Amino acid sequence: WTSRKDVVWGSNFPDSGFLRIDYVTYKHPSPDAECLSDEEIDTFIQTYLSDTAMANDERVIQLRIHSAKQHFVIECSQVKKFLDLFTEPEQRVEVVIILYGFLKNSNKLWEALIHLNGLEQSYVCTRIGYDICWNQKHPSMHYRLDLANPFHMKMIKMICDWAAKTGDLQNIYNMTISGRRPKGQTVEDGSLLTVLTNTVSGPTPILEFDYAHSNWFEDRGLKTPGSAAKMQEALTAFYKRSDLTRCCQLHPYFIEQSEWVLAPDPFQERNAASGAATPPPEDVT
Repeated sequence: WTSRKDVVWGSNFPDSGFLRIDYVTYKHPSPDAECLSDEEIDTFIQTYLSDTAMANDERVIQLRIHSAKQHFVIECSQVKKFLDLFTEPEQRVEVVIILYGFLKNSNKLWEALIHLNGLEQSYVCTRIGYDICWNQKHPSMHYRLDLANPFHMKMIKMICDWAAKTGDLQNIYNMTISGRRPKGQTVEDGSLLTVLTNTVSGPTPILEFDYAHSNWFEDRGLKTPGSAAKMQEALTAFYKRSDLTRCCQLHPYFIEQSEWVLAPDPFQERNAASGAATPPPEDVT
């Protein structure tokens, strides 16, 4: 969950157990800082991360420890060198989270995100923050938005606005609303936001989809097809494969309801103090 001004942190902490958080820093290396060369990164990897007898989780820990111990400044395009060392999604996501604070050009995070698969992209953006990861000129990636989160709601408004302005090219693929496919074809026009946010019961729809911008091919170093029809054909085929890949991963989706932490209910706290019964939470599943 995410910190908010209307959440009383003290009342949400347990008395025992483990606490895991992501602290997202807005402080990055100076624009004048010198980045590690590719050769220096190769030396770092060889020194700390190349032991084949080391478990991958341990290598992630070593990356966290040793990157913090020395002058470690890199560019977003160099993150791929570290991602290529790992195959498990949890580890690849953790690599980006670790390296985020060392990025000299964090405004180009999309250069690292394009090397992740869809689920990995949405996890990184959820942990760092979509409002931080999103690049207006390079928005192509996988999204999983909880509309109870005001930052996520702001994001879907921008995406719908962009999709409505891009003409004949389809931008949104593999849309699910609270885990279900919408009935019929989703029309990317001025009514798109209303359709996506008012077609399910319950207070907090979860929207998950792939978004492809017109510069999708250019971002990946690919030749852009010569016509809009060929672009559409290529993107449709790619995202069909992406959807099939996610299905084959047997990803353990939890019950599709909001993860956004709300402020404590003052009536519930008062009832608890007085010993009065508190009604059970409403089942929105």
